[in-house]
Amino acid sequence: MKQEKTTVLILGAGPAGLSTAVSLATAGVACVLVERQPADNTAVSTMPRAQRLNVRTVEILRQLGLETAVRELAETPDKRPTMIFTTAVSAPELTRFPLTHEQDEAEHSPVTHLYLTQPNLEKLLAERLDGLPNLTRYDEHEWVRVETVGEQVTAVIRPRYGGERLTIQADYIIVADGASHLTSELLGRETKRAGDLPHMMTIHFRAPELNGEPCERYWLFNKQLVGTLTPVAGQADEWVLMMPFIPPEQKLGTLSAADCTALIRTAVNDYQLTPDILNTAVWPMQAHILERFDLGQRIFFVGDAAHQFGLLGDLGLNMALQGAHNLAWKLRAVCAGWADPALLTTYDTEWRPVALLRLHNSYDHLQALFALFGLDTADLHQIQAWMNRGSTRILPHELQEHLPVLALRRQLDKLAVLGEDSERGERRRKGIVNRVQEAGDDWFQPWGLDLGYVYESGALLAENSPQPAGVNPLAEYVPSTWPGVRLPHVWLTRPGTDAPISTLDLVEPDRLLLLTSNPLWAETATAVAEQLGVPLKAVVVGEKGDLQDGSGRWSVVSGIGTAGAVLVRPDGHVAWRSLRLPDTAVAAQK
Repeated sequence: MKQEKTTVLILGAGPAGLSTAVSLATAGVACVLVERQPADNTAVSTMPRAQRLNVRTVEILRQLGLETAVRELAETPDKRPTMIFTTAVSAPELTRFPLTHEQDEAEHSPVTHLYLTQPNLEKLLAERLDGLPNLTRYDEHEWVRVETVGEQVTAVIRPRYGGERLTIQADYIIVADGASHLTSELLGRETKRAGDLPHMMTIHFRAPELNGEPCERYWLFNKQLVGTLTPVAGQADEWVLMMPFIPPEQKLGTLSAADCTALIRTAVNDYQLTPDILNTAVWPMQAHILERFDLGQRIFFVGDAAHQFGLLGDLGLNMALQGAHNLAWKLRAVCAGWADPALLTTYDTEWRPVALLRLHNSYDHLQALFALFGLDTADLHQIQAWMNRGSTRILPHELQEHLPVLALRRQLDKLAVLGEDSERGERRRKGIVNRVQEAGDDWFQPWGLDLGYVYESGALLAENSPQPAGVNPLAEYVPSTWPGVRLPHVWLTRPGTDAPISTLDLVEPDRLLLLTSNPLWAETATAVAEQLGVPLKAVVVGEKGDLQDGSGRWSVVSGIGTAGAVLVRPDGHVAWRSLRLPDTAVAAQK
């Protein structure tokens, strides 16, 4: 059996694995990337999966040097200004929710959210890895086992279609293989589940004659189906219809083009439509999270291998990149020798609480949305739970097959009221309008969760003071430099020029950043960092400093006055701050 050694072995070349590889390999860290699919990923890439890249994700891609390439392929928010709620595309709409983040995004970030399909993003990430001398990639390989041996971890991989096995010794393994068996085998324990959720069906099709309105997506509620219809970013006339998968009416692997066409026509309410079916898929709606995101200080789980968000808001893709970002800078710091390996334990400490909050928030909002339309998901959850646990096996086979259908049909019948020309129908429609406008920010653009999430413990020094927060912390983002939060974006300028530079662009992936208005802090911190062997860049913001705060906004949002300082980590989160000058270098070191 052949053998190979590397620093980091990454199992899986999805968004989490690829972005981690980009972050590490571009820093000179030796990596091996193993992926089950072919190099061009053609086996899975024809389905346009998650499309919305939220603001924080685009900021991370900007730090990786990929924002320009992403923006060239992506659709901008002005192309998708609203969510539309209706019984069918060509039917009178029930209500719409305007997506109005552009003004907030311009104030709080140097970037905007974008729309790009996951396969296209994966392609850009893979292209960034091309030609890097310290990266080895094995496509069409699968992993047989992983084990820890002393100070190293060892994985055995093999070609999927026959060939010699390979043993790879690594200092660290990153499991980024999605919801595979390897995760559960390594951990040997259960994941947390938000609930028993149904399988979903996705139909990707082309229909030039479908005159849909520009929007992020249609939410469809009628007696025949409940689902979403989403335009494919960057592909004119292509759409994705997603809805619950209903056995036995819809059998896995037997769904014909005629079946798909019938469902699409129902969604559009145009029974002359002739769509070109491009692809179909059935997948389990997941809401799972591992009990831990690491196994010692050698094996780490990222992306869907750690948490699954098959719910609202394209969370899976965004959480995959953001979680990988949290881990990658720590691995870079440890591999470079300026951070203790114990730093790696803070990946679980910091990221898992954020993922758990997002999981429950997304699940709760999905339930609230369904309840708004009069759908009681308790029946569906109970049936799905029985099926998951095999409890229906005691029933006659015919009843086993029809229980899910009966439960779903009973719920869908309730949607008939939406089309009624009656007082009851008008009351239900008005209630939907009011509730969507009231709760839409929480459901569809949780600004506070996007930029305002905070690490409450980990690689930071917490404060006793309360964290600044808005009235609705889910939807409202309040910028601050409270330890654990993302550094707020402020446009600064260099002396003698009007060219702006964002505070976020001052953050570098391989050293700490100190922001202060007082040169004494910069001098002291630089001396202490040199003594400790920790890379640090100190920037003085002020009239006679390195950068100028012409708008005065930095002095407001930083909250440190003229005597304080903010220490920022390579991932852009605040590690510590002080509101006063250091008494001595020793005090600064502490």
